[in-house]
Amino acid sequence: QAYLRGDGPDCNTFYRLTLTGDIDNPDQRICQDVIDFVEVMFSLVSDFTATTMSVLGFSAVLYKISPRVCLVTVLYAVLGTFVATFGFG
Repeated sequence: QAYLRGDGPDCNTFYRLTLTGDIDNPDQRICQDVIDFVEVMFSLVSDFTATTMSVLGFSAVLYKISPRVCLVTVLYAVLGTFVATFGFG
């Protein structure tokens, strides 16, 4: 409640930072960090979703053509990922 009344120990933090000049416009820095974070997260989720849908779509088509080739391809990809992650990683 002291903060809401304005007599708490940190009630003038922004004002003190502005006067000392240690941080120039912290609100703008926070906003820019949030914007960057949201853009990166959106890009990651969008790319992951698109890649997953493409793999599932092509796997379905490949499975209809030849289930054995589809299985070998999936095993090859899993093994390659395992080797790359734990062998070089």
